[in-house]
Amino acid sequence: EKHIPAFQTTPSKSILFSDAFELWIQSIKIRHKQSTYAKYRYIATAHILPAFGELHIDKIDAALINGFLLKKSENGRLSEDGGLSAAYVRSIMLIIRSVMFFSANQGYRQAVPLQLYSPQIPKKEIYILNHVQQKQLTSYAFNNRCSASVGVLLALYCGLRMGEVCSLTWSDLDFDKNVLHVRHTLSRII
Repeated sequence: EKHIPAFQTTPSKSILFSDAFELWIQSIKIRHKQSTYAKYRYIATAHILPAFGELHIDKIDAALINGFLLKKSENGRLSEDGGLSAAYVRSIMLIIRSVMFFSANQGYRQAVPLQLYSPQIPKKEIYILNHVQQKQLTSYAFNNRCSASVGVLLALYCGLRMGEVCSLTWSDLDFDKNVLHVRHTLSRII
């Protein structure tokens, strides 16, 4: 029985980045949520594959990737009016790095470490409503009754996320026991 190492030191066969991406995305599909899979697919289709799709995986190096990531940081929006956020560029970098690692593992390219550009994501300050603002919001919701108001009140007083509020059905309410069951969540899939 022949032993095949997990990492090849030299590529045994070269494929296009687009083909490597398809193999990688199919390999992770079972381990990730549908929303994550859809996000990765969208990012690749919109940003990565137009730049790298037709290149052979073994011809792509850190300098090429870093130049691409820097360009996306400076002027990467599809509307061409500015750069992408640090978090979005980091997502692009992580996808590319994962495809490259997967390709090395499969023998499509040399297993060499890639020092890739990873922008710092600024910490966002979380804004919390004070008690006066909570009372104002509650008062407004009670005086302007609609489904959105009910959703806001559920989020405010039950600590539910918007995806959890949006997934609620009447069967999730147990009026006899005064219990609200959160069984699902909804995600926006691009």
